[in-house]
This record gives sequence, C-alpha cells and structure tokens, in this order.
Amino acid sequence: MKRNLYRVLIYSPAILAILVVAGLIVRAMTTSDDIAVEYRLAARQAVADKDLEKAKFYYSRLVGAGDRGSEQDQMNWVSILDASGDTQAAREMLDRLAPDDSVGFASAHRQKAIMYGAAIAKNGTNKDLVEKLQFHLRHGARDATPENDILWANYHLAVEQVDEAVKRFESAAGRKPELWFDISNLYRRLGREEDAARASTRAEAYAVNAIGSDPMDSAQRVRLLAILASQKKFEQVDAILNEGLRLTGDDPALRAIASNLVLMRMEQIPGDDPSSENSADRQRMAMLSEAAKLNPSNPNVYKVLNAFYARSDSADLRAKFREQLETWIAEGHTVPLAHFSLGNLLWQESDSQGAIFHLEAALKADPSMAIVANNLAWVLCQSDDPDFERSESLIQMAIETAPDNASFGDTMAMVLFKQKKYAEALPYFEKVLPKATGQKKVQLHENLAEVYDALGQPKMAEKHRKESGRKAEAETAENEAKPTEADGDSADADQAEPTEAAASPAE
Repeated sequence: MKRNLYRVLIYSPAILAILVVAGLIVRAMTTSDDIAVEYRLAARQAVADKDLEKAKFYYSRLVGAGDRGSEQDQMNWVSILDASGDTQAAREMLDRLAPDDSVGFASAHRQKAIMYGAAIAKNGTNKDLVEKLQFHLRHGARDATPENDILWANYHLAVEQVDEAVKRFESAAGRKPELWFDISNLYRRLGREEDAARASTRAEAYAVNAIGSDPMDSAQRVRLLAILASQKKFEQVDAILNEGLRLTGDDPALRAIASNLVLMRMEQIPGDDPSSENSADRQRMAMLSEAAKLNPSNPNVYKVLNAFYARSDSADLRAKFREQLETWIAEGHTVPLAHFSLGNLLWQESDSQGAIFHLEAALKADPSMAIVANNLAWVLCQSDDPDFERSESLIQMAIETAPDNASFGDTMAMVLFKQKKYAEALPYFEKVLPKATGQKKVQLHENLAEVYDALGQPKMAEKHRKESGRKAEAETAENEAKPTEADGDSADADQAEPTEAAASPAE
C-alpha cells in the first residue's frame, strides 16, 4: 500500500504540476519579500543620508500606489512625499490610509487627528472639524500614552470641556513629568491660576532633579530659570544661570535668558536722580550694553531701547541712544537689527535721509525681515522726494510674507493713497480700520472720507467725516480726563518698536 502511494505521488502528472506551481509561488513570494526588504533598507538609508530623491525612488517601489508594503512603510512614504514638497500627494495618500468616514490604519488616523487639531488651533472651532477630530482620535489615539492624552486634551479644549482637558493633561504629565512645564503655561493661559501654580511647582521639582542628575542638561536648566524668574527669585536665578554658563560655556539658550534677565531688571530701575553718579539713565545704558553683549541677536534689546528713546525728553540722552546703536553696528552686534532700530529713531528725528540709509542697510543685511521692508516703504512714500514705485514693491513683498499683518496693510493703504490710487487703497484702509484705536482711527476715517469723495460716493464720505469728528472729540475728552503720565508713552512710541507687531513708523 505504501509502495503504491509512493508511486502515485512520484509519477502523477497532476500532482507534479501542483507541486511545481506551488514551488514557484513560494519562490516568488520569497523573492518578493527579499526585494521588499532590500527596498526598505535602501529607503531607510536614504532617509538617514537626507537624500529625499533616493528615498522617494525606493519608497515608490516598495509602496506602489499605496497597495503594497507595511502600514509603517506607507506612513513613511507619506512623510517623504510631504518633506519633498509634494503635499497634495501626501494628503491624498493619507486620506486613503485613514478616510474621514471609515476605519483605516491607526497611525494614519492619529496623524489626521494631529492635522485637524492644528487646523482648529489656527482657524478656530467649527462643527465639521471637531467631528472629524473626534473620529480620528477614536480610531488613532486609543492607547494610553502621554502623547495621546495631549491630543485628547486639545480636543476637549476645542469643545470647551476644560475639566476633561485638565484630567488628560494631568494623566500625560503623571507619566511624562517633563510636560509639567508646558502644562503650567497652558493652565495660566486658561486662567486656572491654582492649577498653573501646582503644575509649576511640579515642573520646578522635576527640573531640579534633572539638573542634579545631569548638570549639563541645558533644556531643564532653561525651564527652571524661566520658572524662578516668573517668581522674581533673582538670587536663585543668578546662581543657577552662572553655574550653567560655567559648565556649558557659551550656550545660546542660557545667554538668551541672561540677556532678557538684564532687561527685566532694567525695567525695575527707579526714576533718574541727576545728582547721583550712578544715575538711572547711565544704569540703563550700561544694562542695555550688557544685554546686547550677552545676546547680540536679542530683538528685545532694540525694542526696549526704542521704548526708552520715545519716552525721553532729553535731546542729549536721545543722542546717546543713537550713538550706542552706531557703536553696536561698528562692533558687528546684530547689524540688521541695529540698523533697523537706528533708522526708526532717525525717522522720529525727521531725518528721512538718515532713516532711509539705515533701513536700506538693514534690508541688505537681512532681506528676510519683512518689518524692515514695511518701515522702509513707509519712509520712502512719506519723504520729501517720495519713491512710490519702490515703496509699493517693498510693501507688496512684506504683505506676501504676512497677509494678515495690520501694520503692513496700513502701509500699503498709505502708499496707494499717496499715489491717488483710491480704488486700490480702499480695501486696505477698510481692513485696517476695525483694528485701529485712538488718533490712528481718527486719521483713518479722514483718509476714507477723502477716498470716498474721490470715488464719487459723497454719502459714505460724509459718514466717515462724522465718525472722524466723533472719535476726535472722544479722544480729546479721554486725554483731558487722564492724569499726565511721567513716562510720556504715546501711540507713536509703540509704532517705532522694531517688532513684527509694530505699526508703520510715526508720521
């Protein structure tokens, strides 16, 4: 019997054919698996080498149209597409892996939850986004991890379930205590001061332990310094900061903190005493120099300098501030910021040529500074010999980098208005108007009245004239009711600050 069975197995053509085909299938599958492994290894090596083109080549072979490779392979392919600038293809692939209405890969659902959370943070909450966020969280963030807790906490914030969000944040930080620092800041923004104080205490304890274990841990040292500085424990700050600087040398993060701490202390200097050898003004000048030396690229140095300059009634002191900026430029201290700041100060002194020179120098030193392009456009269109063509080109460049910046829109409106391009100026003026206050709003209504007159709309022009008069009366009454302020703050002073929030230079 056994012999007969053996003969059947050996000599049956049908069975032989089956065995051959099966062998071929196994061999093909093995070969296919081997090729996939080779592609996967080559793709990962290309990523390690930061060779995106080679990584795209291997992942495209490995994944195909999204129907081959493992879940991780396909998610890696999404990342490669996105990193190489093909965001549309990356999004389409992600939508296939995790549709908005059916279950797909968990990791893809999680990635889409992150995307929808970011969209809500940027654009605000709406029903559709919140529902999609919840759907993808349910299918992509089911595991109890600190990262998933944070995602769910942000969802609860989006639907105004603050207590539920707090529970999730607490859960995340309980397992990952380095999160207490960020969570304390978030609680503070939510107005939950008790929760913020408790989280801050835990963040401080964690940072102290971390530095004790590893004195070279600059990240935790920076966080500890921020906590102590917010509590105004400056003696402890000095000790911990100086220890860090001794250990790490010129750590940029620590020097940045040291620079800002000098500025914080400078703000606490009392009023000037001219009879004192260490007068407040001299102290401020010395501390500004110290802050700039610690971190020459600290924009707050120039912001504070501009603010003190605008408040100063002393021509001599203002000259010293300008001289200090000239010295920093000569020493090579953050030349773009120093030129920019000096240009703003000279504009306040009605030195349009000097202002243009230094703003041009700032823009040449760092063409990416949109605020410099904005201020230069303003000065060029307001000077005795205006250059409208260059002004318009500069402010267009600035607006392209920040379309919603009210200051940039205001400058564009004025550049067009000065050229009598009233129809083009109108939408910019009207976009800026709701955000304006005080005398600025009065002036905008006056400009809009002129624009509407020129466009043959007398009724609208009259409405803006009435608004201008009403706002002007309210502004006058408010100013008369206020006590005189010693520091001389003004709207124009704020406009001269070299920050992204700054408005156009004072007229």
